[in-house]
Amino acid sequence: MVVTKCCCAVSSCRSCTAAASRPDRPTECRSADHRPTECRSADHRPAECRSADHRPTECRSADHRPTECRSADHRPTECRSADHRPAECRSADHRPTECRSADHRPTECRSADHRPTECRSADHRPTECRSADHRPTECRSADHRPAECRSADHRPTECRSADHRPTECRSADHRPTECRSADHRPTECRSADHRPTECRSADHRPTECRSADHRPTECRSADHRPTECRSVDHRPAECRSVDQQVFQRE
Repeated sequence: MVVTKCCCAVSSCRSCTAAASRPDRPTECRSADHRPTECRSADHRPAECRSADHRPTECRSADHRPTECRSADHRPTECRSADHRPAECRSADHRPTECRSADHRPTECRSADHRPTECRSADHRPTECRSADHRPTECRSADHRPAECRSADHRPTECRSADHRPTECRSADHRPTECRSADHRPTECRSADHRPTECRSADHRPTECRSADHRPTECRSADHRPTECRSVDHRPAECRSVDQQVFQRE
């Protein structure tokens, strides 16, 4: 213990008691917050040390930022923008500084996909495709993709309308009248897996189409079937669309 001469003869003198109760630390370290006297203020630090991280400048390494970034929002004034990070820290939203406003972008950048033109790579499409429905006006069709992108529905362009079929196919169940059955197929195709018996395999295809990608090599094309199997309903010839089966059987 460090013994300090008392300022008075009373054994209960507060200054004497405090001095006698201090642990073995150098004088400049004997404060409640373990910092030198000049750092002991209301938040246990002098005015210049009272920042949002509640530590004196020399103690601010815990937030892993340089001194000039340790303010109320843990950054200097010029760094306090809508995304609450200094310029050099604004990579998390993957946009340049001028794009980080209230919605994290300047006014001219606030479009339906919430990014400026030069930032619209996240939707994996060219700039001209990044509009409200993520495509330029001429690309905004019922299937929400530009012409060159309309392979996902596995149909020719003329079939990609609101119900993804040509006009004559647009009925309540999205098929012409003669194709409208409960499971959207003629009676002989209505089985548990919605295919005729010979097509009911685990991968919903006939045996000759079942390989690693659930089909033999010659079946592994873009739509995962051999050329002769690539019809609108993605099945081999004998399983193809309802209307084709109806016509073939008739």
